[in-house]
Amino acid sequence: MSLSGTPSRAWEESTAPLDDEGAVLELYFAALRSAEQGQPTWWSRLAPTVPFNAAAGLAGATVASNNLLFDPALVVTGTDLTGASLTTEPTLSGGAAAGTYRIQMNATVEADQLVVSGWSMERTG
Repeated sequence: MSLSGTPSRAWEESTAPLDDEGAVLELYFAALRSAEQGQPTWWSRLAPTVPFNAAAGLAGATVASNNLLFDPALVVTGTDLTGASLTTEPTLSGGAAAGTYRIQMNATVEADQLVVSGWSMERTG
């Protein structure tokens, strides 16, 4: 995990960094599953400003492996998580677009809820 912004010492010395990292990973996996299962309604709750087709390559696929470690970057102001990003490279099997992709997810906090604010997929193999 990496940090940016102005996290308070109290935040850094608490369980909050791990809790916030967990929330980012949970959001990623929820978005991934909603796209894999072709659930635009689920996606719209997780990513209200990101079109469902941003994750179209995941439709009907499953993640066979990941070629990068999950390493969220958290943006923190004081004791508040305000945003995050995550980059990973899953290899997909099944579906119409099997292969390896670089996925970049950005997240922001809106109305006290962490949501996907950006999602890109680029085929790398």
